[in-house]
Amino acid sequence: MKKKTIHLFFFICLIILLTGCSAKESVQSEPLSAESQIDALQETEKEEMADEQDEQLEEAVWNAIEETDAVLEKAHESEDSQEFEQVVVETQQTEFSPANQSELEQVREKLGLSEKKIPGLKAAQERNYYYSCLDAEEQILYVELYQILANMEKGVMLTTKDANRIPHVYQAVLNDHPELFYTKGFEYTKATMEGEIIYITCSGSYTYTKEEASVRMQQIEEAAQKILGKLPSDADAYTVVKSLYEYIILNTDYGEKTKDHQNISSVLLDNVSVCNGYAKTLQFLLNKKGIPCILVNGSAKGNHAWNIVSIDGEYYCVDATWGDPSYNTDSDKTIPAAQIDYSYLCVPKEQLGMDHTESEEFPLPDCQSMKANYFVREGLYITGYDEAYLKTVFDTALQRGQKSIVLKASDRQVYETLKQKLFKEQAVFQYLGANAEGQITSLAYSQNENMYTISIWY
Repeated sequence: MKKKTIHLFFFICLIILLTGCSAKESVQSEPLSAESQIDALQETEKEEMADEQDEQLEEAVWNAIEETDAVLEKAHESEDSQEFEQVVVETQQTEFSPANQSELEQVREKLGLSEKKIPGLKAAQERNYYYSCLDAEEQILYVELYQILANMEKGVMLTTKDANRIPHVYQAVLNDHPELFYTKGFEYTKATMEGEIIYITCSGSYTYTKEEASVRMQQIEEAAQKILGKLPSDADAYTVVKSLYEYIILNTDYGEKTKDHQNISSVLLDNVSVCNGYAKTLQFLLNKKGIPCILVNGSAKGNHAWNIVSIDGEYYCVDATWGDPSYNTDSDKTIPAAQIDYSYLCVPKEQLGMDHTESEEFPLPDCQSMKANYFVREGLYITGYDEAYLKTVFDTALQRGQKSIVLKASDRQVYETLKQKLFKEQAVFQYLGANAEGQITSLAYSQNENMYTISIWY
């Protein structure tokens, strides 16, 4: 489970909740009344924090092939993360049989892993981000592991004799291929003679049989086509990313009440998932639209996963899990909350880095641009206190019948100015038409100190 922080505020007839995945630390909320002085109000805040370890990003169980000869060793653990709590099982074979090797070479041939066909398999992976991060030897291992996992094979001979490369390349394959939802780990065996490794064979570990996985994959494809079919035919990349971000959040409850809560199956078929499922589903759907999307492993008050997307040649961070208020909603309480938090849609790495830390296992693109940021694109990005512009923003929201407005300040100074003018000086009521018939006389606001965003409910 992840750490949660919940801020609740009860006043008049409005209850406000604004939190995100693994606790958005600097979220504050205050009620306001036009009939009383702001500074006479006292903020009531009840904070509940529970420190629990994040769900594993990948569930990998490596089983013994020959238990009598098994050698157990820990692998791929990081200093601050248990996301790969894997047990490597090596089976050493004292007698090497040329006949066995001949049979294994025939298996490779059937999988397309011949010397003649490997270049074509490599070419098919060239657009995948993590594949491009590997060296030449690892890229060959990558296509071998991919063919094993895609075909749900077992006992396939690898070209490498260095078993230490397998976990790193295995993770690259999973990061590039969210469609391998049925894969939970792998096994390998070393064939040795007089202490020398002659070859290594590798097998995938799967949660379904081939028949079961095939049926479920067909259901996943049908669900994906239904979702993508609702997108406008002329939608640009930003609109596609935003629409899929919204779809995943609105149609997924954060939780583990499904067998496949770490993958695309949990989101597209079960509508329940955790961060890895959210991120892999966004990647899976964007891949189908030809929009580059990278799965990012890291931490955010616990192990976490999110995405980096490419829009018009610029990279942006996207975290659909933290955009889903259901992540931190207390299931024992009925609390109305914003349906979607757009603070984590297309943001620069510097801002996301306030509470997210990337894994250092692979290099990742830098994300500097604000061009496709949600608030910039939607006209809600505030670079200075401009009364005329703010009036237009509020008037537009009221005309649309919106019951909330979310603003993002360009920097700390603008953020503090907005809070001072809107709330301390109560200018927000003027923008909401406090002097008009049917005036709004009470509201609440929540603020995210890290993202410089302010949400107002009325």
